[in-house]
Amino acid sequence: MPRRGGQVSIRNVRVGEIVVDCGTQIRAEINESAVGEYSEAMRDGAEFPPVVVFNDGNRYLCADGFHRTLAAARIGRDAIKAEIRQGTKTDALKFALSANVSHGLRRTNQDKRCSVALALSEWPGVSDRSIAETCAVHHQLVADVRSQLGESSSSPVASRIGADGRTRRLPQRPTNQPTQRAHVGGELYGDANGQTEQEDAPRIVTAGQRGTETDQLPQLLDTLSELVGRAVAELDSAQRWQFADELEASALDLRNQ
Repeated sequence: MPRRGGQVSIRNVRVGEIVVDCGTQIRAEINESAVGEYSEAMRDGAEFPPVVVFNDGNRYLCADGFHRTLAAARIGRDAIKAEIRQGTKTDALKFALSANVSHGLRRTNQDKRCSVALALSEWPGVSDRSIAETCAVHHQLVADVRSQLGESSSSPVASRIGADGRTRRLPQRPTNQPTQRAHVGGELYGDANGQTEQEDAPRIVTAGQRGTETDQLPQLLDTLSELVGRAVAELDSAQRWQFADELEASALDLRNQ
């Protein structure tokens, strides 16, 4: 994946020259409440960190600080302090994807999914783990979003670039075999390649077994809660976000079982 721009300078930039609608906004939507709060704070003289923009030679592309830029525009402020980096829209997007992980407004789950979707659109040939590292999310979330977006069957991706920079070929599914659908309550079911298996007999659970399994649940939940509490107590703020992503991915795996 492309590297961030190297040369950096900090100075005031005219608010009207900062482009906020160039496809580098990784949040699902602008938080109007936050814009209002920032506007009031700016009127009261509060100092904010510089926004981050990338200069592509013609424009200042916003990469971090969308809410601050909009707040400054709302109160009619002429200029805002900005950290200026040299780079393209792609450089700005990569920076934006990893911003707000440990500062700024907390990312919602929708924000995370939106950032992953943007990254997959920009770099479809990059591996799930590499995208996850860039977006600071769990790789299972990347796989889930990729699956929902779908890869075009007319031009399938034959390989992906891993986090180590190496290119690996993907196994290709045969397309010349007939598809056999499952029969509800029948004898055979099939996958997309026409492979069939004998349907497993339904599992029979007696009332006594069901009661025993259900009785164990409260104790398991108490143990899980205690373990999570101990783990969280040992983590700093940034690590807690990563831990929350891991729990979210584990919950997703459990639901899919």
